[in-house]
Amino acid sequence: MNRKWTKNEIEYLENEWGSQSVPAIAKALDRTEIAVTNKAWKLGLGRFTMSGDYITLYELFAALGYKAYTGTFKYFTNNGLPYRVQKVHNSKRVRVININSFWKWAEENKEIIDFSNTKENFLGKEPKWVAEKRKLDFINPNKKSIRKWTKEDDEKLIFMCNSGKYSCHEIAETLNRSRQAISSRASKLNVCIKKTKSCKRISKETKEEIERLIKQGADTVTISKMLNVSQKTILRQKKKMYNISQSVNNRNINI
Repeated sequence: MNRKWTKNEIEYLENEWGSQSVPAIAKALDRTEIAVTNKAWKLGLGRFTMSGDYITLYELFAALGYKAYTGTFKYFTNNGLPYRVQKVHNSKRVRVININSFWKWAEENKEIIDFSNTKENFLGKEPKWVAEKRKLDFINPNKKSIRKWTKEDDEKLIFMCNSGKYSCHEIAETLNRSRQAISSRASKLNVCIKKTKSCKRISKETKEEIERLIKQGADTVTISKMLNVSQKTILRQKKKMYNISQSVNNRNINI
């Protein structure tokens, strides 16, 4: 005979659904896993991994707009994504992540994440810095994929190079590609780009703006487009920032 669910048992199930595994909940309530999942379904608690503070990595990547799971998983986990493997029921295991832990990790790894395909509050209430990062990611929409050069692209590039009127930056702006991509393609097509002075010094204000954008997680292509400076200049500034922070950390350790 089926045992009726008490008010306390229902409250426990609602509170723990999505936080503890189904086997753990079943053991705590002295019920079968099937009984627990059936009751959760009747209560409208939804899928196990969409409840509480956890979601699966697959669902996270889908929400971020990444289509390829395997490559994204390796890329993110190699950079320390704090996930864990959780048993759901019937020995099924899934990779899940705590949403708060994700946001903490994301803030420390802004540069490797693209928010341009996400809507506001796509994982519930989001940190304030995400809105600014989303705007930055819209500036460089092609950073997640490598676009093939079309015949029309090549014709535009050849025309702009042969005219002698356009700098590498101007061509990159027109074709919506990085300066490095333009230089590489021009070399393959055996055409020359108008030379500009590369030794131009940048102002203190520009350096400070580069550092601000780097801290916000903007990539080099985005910063280059926004400030009209070369990617090499940005990388030099980034390296300088890194070396300074390293020396500061070393001094703190010695103290």
